Amino acid sequence: APAAAAADDDGADRALFLCYPPPSDPMALDSLRAFASTGGRTVAVVGEWGGNTGDGKFAAALVQGFRLARRVALPQWGDTAHELTVWVTRDSSSRGDGDANTVTGGGGGGANEKDLPIAACSCCGKAAARTQQLRRCVHCREVWYCSAECAADASAAAAHHALHRLRHVPFQALSGRPDFANDEDFAVFDPFR
Repeated sequence: APAAAAADDDGADRALFLCYPPPSDPMALDSLRAFASTGGRTVAVVGEWGGNTGDGKFAAALVQGFRLARRVALPQWGDTAHELTVWVTRDSSSRGDGDANTVTGGGGGGANEKDLPIAACSCCGKAAARTQQLRRCVHCREVWYCSAECAADASAAAAHHALHRLRHVPFQALSGRPDFANDEDFAVFDPFR
């Protein structure tokens, strides 16, 4: 069990690697909590946010106790958006110590270091937040928009169609699809649900 391993180990010089932790399963969250309890500072996750990796509780705990420091693109199927993300602990002054639901490891993340967003608008760069949701293309799963205006931007739309061609997602550039307002083309992106 992860908790038993954590009791006798100082994890400050180790990393936790989670490769496609199963959705709707407590394994990812349990592993993160056990690792953080040892003072662990680095977490690497291979998977897809808001897709088939972990669950909302795991995503929320990871974002609360760690900051996203690096993303590495991985080869994809046409309808996946898997990546390697590397997370490091937040500075103790910014991680909410004392909250029973907070997952924190040892120190290591500097207060002046900026978090990378889990997702950002592919046009304007606005980061996803609980108050400002993005809509993600359900076909390629790599493009997000914060508004219909950003989705209609000519250069953003051209880049999106080019990505679809590259990944063999079957839409013609002038077909009107994918359509930002159509739930069959774009869905609300919420990795915390």
